[in-house]
Amino acid sequence: EYLELMMTLPGDWQLDFNDEKWFWPIRVLKSLARFPHQYKTHLGYGHTMQNGNYESYTSNTSLCGSILVPIFGEDNETRRLKVNKDKTIHFYSVLPLYKDEVEYALRNGSQNFFNKLIENEFSLEVDIKRDKYKL
Repeated sequence: EYLELMMTLPGDWQLDFNDEKWFWPIRVLKSLARFPHQYKTHLGYGHTMQNGNYESYTSNTSLCGSILVPIFGEDNETRRLKVNKDKTIHFYSVLPLYKDEVEYALRNGSQNFFNKLIENEFSLEVDIKRDKYKL
């Protein structure tokens, strides 16, 4: 019911709210945060989202979708915060993807896609020029 989303940006990322090549991660997070309220649904583990009809997030990358992945840590306690008996907040990273990767996750399921991520020794840090994962 309660969800916090994050993206890991490189240390040299500029937070320029007037330039889309730097702002798009914030836009993606805002869009995902609004999605459950707009469409009376929820987001969670393994959910994928595409940007429109797979339009690139910005002109300097072909990344055009994302998947919610668990925040990796020592144990599951780093992935959630129990506020009280009625409220637990779950934490997920938003991992930007290419079109083929989103489609693979949709066709094969998020767990199969996560296995591929692990095989590819993926990083949660956004890399707008990264190679596509081998699927």
